[in-house]
Amino acid sequence: MKVIFRAGQYQSERQKCPKGESNILCLHSNDWDDFGSKTTFNATLFFDGSLFLEFECKILVEGNYNSITELQDQQKLGWDGVFPIPNVNYISVVSNIQFYSSIKSKLQEPDCIEVLENLKDAGYLINVLNDEKAKLLSETNEFSSSLLRESGASKSYSDGWQMFVSYSDTGINDFVLYLIDRKQQNLPLSFNFKTSLLPYDINVLIGSNGVGKSYCLKSLVEYWLGVESGSREKLLELGHEPFDKKPNLSRLILVSYSPFEEFTIDLEEAELIDKGTYKYFGFRYKVENRVSINRNLPASDSVHSIITALEEDYRFSSLTDWIGKLSTIVKVLSNAFPFDEVAIELKQGTLNKEKVSKEVGNLDSLGHSKRLKSKVIGNREFLIINAYNGEAIINCLSNNLVIAESGVVF
Repeated sequence: MKVIFRAGQYQSERQKCPKGESNILCLHSNDWDDFGSKTTFNATLFFDGSLFLEFECKILVEGNYNSITELQDQQKLGWDGVFPIPNVNYISVVSNIQFYSSIKSKLQEPDCIEVLENLKDAGYLINVLNDEKAKLLSETNEFSSSLLRESGASKSYSDGWQMFVSYSDTGINDFVLYLIDRKQQNLPLSFNFKTSLLPYDINVLIGSNGVGKSYCLKSLVEYWLGVESGSREKLLELGHEPFDKKPNLSRLILVSYSPFEEFTIDLEEAELIDKGTYKYFGFRYKVENRVSINRNLPASDSVHSIITALEEDYRFSSLTDWIGKLSTIVKVLSNAFPFDEVAIELKQGTLNKEKVSKEVGNLDSLGHSKRLKSKVIGNREFLIINAYNGEAIINCLSNNLVIAESGVVF
């Protein structure tokens, strides 16, 4: 699969596969600045001529921390934009670990390896090929402050390469969080994910009121994201190193039942590219320059989250290692309490207006019924949440026909 740099592309053009190409990874200019380093490229991955994944790719070039100008200069010297870049020492890190599972599912392994080698993927070069030049570049300040600035990139660097070796282990690693206590001393707290004492993915914080449980979670979020108390400037000012090694998490979700806990609400004002790595579920939300409380917020958030799961199932179901998010949600919840269907509530008259219960075809290629399922209880209209209703559900939400305040209904 070809990897190519395409300068000066507008958003609409970036999302189109180059003429004559089928499977291709395109890198585009981006002006993002990481503390003086401009290493970021917008990336679009195409399979069979269709856009499959959008993410960022950061490239660190030896001796030039403005990678965009470096590639543009190479083009002026006659480079055709196809990777690898000739006579240049560089390494790269992608922002989304889904990139690795995508190429692994869609390409033959030799083709995957060729893509990683042409990109000079840092994780692969250092951990598999034992490349000394790559190791030296990875020890620079620019590598840690720019290429590994975003949490998604850290996850990709830590685990992406492992999908192409026989001894892979991409689970969450143990780590130590160093809190700053009231005496301004480091207080180590170990998080263990590889233990036989409890299920591997469960850690429990236990303590009386005021002992610092919420402070611990707040610090973990901010340190991992690199915002507020975990910002680069704040950590340098304090001379504080928050982790023994940065947690190899791909996403962090915080659920709060208290309207008084001052957790990070969103990343809208954070100086980060990927604002989807963190999600807060609770009662607090921002209104202009203040924080307000809405008791219906968790319900509406649940609607948007389950629709996101549907969308991602639709996009990535062709990946060999993809685990259906909607089916997982239903399976987990069915162990907690009995229910017949999962649904969202629609505004009155929507079923007739959208004709979401109309037969759209007898059977699909697998022999499943394609009837869109809905239900009317009294004067309330519901659309059943399942894979076959996915397009109708997304259509209703985008057209403001869903009563999101009702939440996900069982």
